[in-house]
Amino acid sequence: MTILSLQAEIPLQIRSKSFTDVHRMGIPYQTFISSILHQYLHGELVFRKTVEMLKGLLKKAS
Repeated sequence: MTILSLQAEIPLQIRSKSFTDVHRMGIPYQTFISSILHQYLHGELVFRKTVEMLKGLLKKAS
């Protein structure tokens, strides 16, 4: 089995509130970013605007 390694620099912007919450919980910054990337790559990251749009569509349908 071959394991490939990939390294890349990715510019990110995190809202200060999110970073403050993470810092308060004691989660290292790098762990937080890794978690976000993992969720994104596995299709588990949900955007708030998408959720609000779906809620609106459900209200219209009912």
